[in-house]
Parts: sequence; C-alpha cells; structure tokens
Amino acid sequence: MANSSPSNGAKPASVLFVCLGNICRSPMAEGAFRHLTSAGTSNQNPLIGEIDSCGTGAYHAGDYSDSRTMSVLRDNGITNYKHQARRVNIPEDFKKFDYIIAMDADNLMDLRDMVKRAKKNGQLNGNEMEKLHLYGEFGGKTKEEEIGDPYYGGRDGFEIAYKQDEMPITLYFLQTSRAVRIAWLLEELGLDSNVEYHDREANMDTPMSYRFKPGMAVGRSPGISDGNVNLIESVAIAEYLCEKYDKSSRLLPNDPAVRANVRMWMYASDGTFFMHGLSILYCSGAAPDSAEAISTCLTPQGVQAGVVS
Repeated sequence: MANSSPSNGAKPASVLFVCLGNICRSPMAEGAFRHLTSAGTSNQNPLIGEIDSCGTGAYHAGDYSDSRTMSVLRDNGITNYKHQARRVNIPEDFKKFDYIIAMDADNLMDLRDMVKRAKKNGQLNGNEMEKLHLYGEFGGKTKEEEIGDPYYGGRDGFEIAYKQDEMPITLYFLQTSRAVRIAWLLEELGLDSNVEYHDREANMDTPMSYRFKPGMAVGRSPGISDGNVNLIESVAIAEYLCEKYDKSSRLLPNDPAVRANVRMWMYASDGTFFMHGLSILYCSGAAPDSAEAISTCLTPQGVQAGVVS
C-alpha cells in the first residue's frame, strides 16, 4: 500500500483493527475504513497511512474472511477487499502502528496484557499502551460502544456489526438555514450523526468562511459527509439518506407513481413555495402602500389559491 505524506509534512497515521479471530469484525472494520479513506487510490486521505487488521487469537490464522463479512461489505459497495487472518505480532505490531483499535473490551484487555508482558520482557519500552483504543471511542457517542461478535449468529448479525462499524454522518449546520430539515430526517431515520454547527455572523471575513469541507460549494448549507460521500442541497441529501437508509421505503415509497408524487412535493417545497415564502418575508416590513400593491398574489391566501388552482 502506498503511503502519501500530507501537505503539512506530518507523518500519516497507521491503524490496526483487532478482534478475536480476525475473520469477522476486524476485517469488516478494515475494509470499511479502507473504503472510507480511499486507501491506495488517487483520492487517498493523506493523513492515513497503513491500514490492517489481526486477531488476539490464532484460531483462524491463514483463513480468508468469513463469507458473511464479505457479503455485507459487497452489499455496501466494498468489492475490492481481500484479507487472510493473522494473529497480532508481538512486539512488531505495537511498534509499527499508531492506533491499535480493539473491537470489544475483552480484546482490549488482552492487548493491554500483551503490552505489559512485552514491557516486562524488555521487548517494548515506549508509549505502546497509549496506542490502544476501544473502537467505540470513535463512534461519536457519549458511551463507548463495543462491536459484538456475530460469528455464531446469522447474516443479520453481520449487518448490525457493519452498521456499528460505520462512522456517523456529519451534518454541517449553518445557523438559520434549511439544515434543520436534515436534522429532523436523521432523527426520523434513527441515524447517528455529528453536528458541526456554524454561526451565521455578519462580520465573517469572506464567503469562503462558509466552506465547511474541502470540495463543498461555498456558502451552501446544509451539507453532509457520509463516509466518502459529500453532498449539499437539502432535497438531494434527503433523497440520498432515504434511498440508502430507509430499508422499508417508508419515507420514499418504491411504487413509481407514489415516489414521483413524493418527489414533486419535495421539489416544490424547495423551489416554488420557498420563493413565495421569501417574498412574503421580504415584504412583511414594507410600507403599507407597497405591501397592499402586492398583497393579492403574495399573502398566504394568495399563495394557497395559486397552489390549489
């Protein structure tokens, strides 16, 4: 795997995911993280170096990842990932990787014990203990979450594990914008998210101050990041979230006619009605004579009459 150095000269961080046998959870996390960072491609995140996974046990050393793991990864668009299980290498892995991430508390405890023994034997003498983390520390939740072992269950357990593996969606929320619509939708879909809130300040230096993430259009809110997907425009975001996460098609029905009707009202709310609303807002502080001149078409009653007709 090629390592790219960031533009600021910082050393790319290397990441090792660890579970028990290295055929279910940790390769799933590795595959998802590789996909998230586009590792090994021209779009690679320059802050991420080597990504790997291993197990605290050698039960499946040399085996390929569980077929259910690979099936779930493929269903989520990750098709170019392969892995053979291995056991953690002592002391090499602890020296080599910057972040060693255990999928659950038991494996984290085993890793800590390995470090203690290696230090006692003189194999390690650095900050290796500080490299050890529980996967849930990075999930954006107030409580650290463990990734349960799905090995003895059905495929649905692997789907749950993948959902836990996914990094939460980031919503870029600009004050007094339509980002609140997306916040409501995320809640309706039961999706974990991080909200990056920005005040709309009159004294902000330039419109570039509103570029929340590289590659996003200047001044546009809401915006979201979901893995390697970055989107703006509230209707486009709503359609994307419903199509990807509303598995029951409750919000965006499968029936073509019904779906088209839903989309019609989505686009109308973002275009036709929104522009009338702006006109009403702008004219609400106008002088009585000028307000009277346009009241016929721009009052709520006028807008309603136009919609009904």
